[in-house]
Amino acid sequence: MIHNSILAYRLRLDDVRTWLRNKFNDQTIVVEKSGEEFVFYLPRALNSAEKEEILDLQK
Repeated sequence: MIHNSILAYRLRLDDVRTWLRNKFNDQTIVVEKSGEEFVFYLPRALNSAEKEEILDLQK
């Protein structure tokens, strides 16, 4: 598994977790939040388009 993280202001932990679980079809993905940083492990690194999709959740 590859360590991933994303910095996002005003983004809900639940929204990030749900998006990742749906995207990777894996209900076991765990997301942790420290301040404004979300940390998670995935089979591969997120690409820039996927990171943008996550950031779009805050709108």
